[in-house]
Amino acid sequence: MNAEKNFDMTKEMGGKAMENVHKLAELNMETLKEIISSQMETVEFVMDQAKRQMELATKVKDFKGLKDLQATVAKETGDRLMDDAKKGMERMSGIRDKYVTFVKEATSSLKSSAN
Repeated sequence: MNAEKNFDMTKEMGGKAMENVHKLAELNMETLKEIISSQMETVEFVMDQAKRQMELATKVKDFKGLKDLQATVAKETGDRLMDDAKKGMERMSGIRDKYVTFVKEATSSLKSSAN
């Protein structure tokens, strides 16, 4: 009977472990999608800014106008990238919290199975 209890306990712990592996895989995919989406938005913005700068540059008549245009576009781009970086840090903090919660729940789940 003792061997049967050990087998049942091992089976239950294995099931919980596999459940946690699936949850971790889902969390990883969710995180990857979030990060890639954010990066794609940033790349798209930078490309749009470059296109905008080229379009505006064709309308500039003198060097000073070109210099002012470049300064304006560079400032706008820099401000946006700085804002994106801040949002990225906040996002990473939220992602870290999700992983911490996952580890706590997985550990608790496995401990309860062991007891």
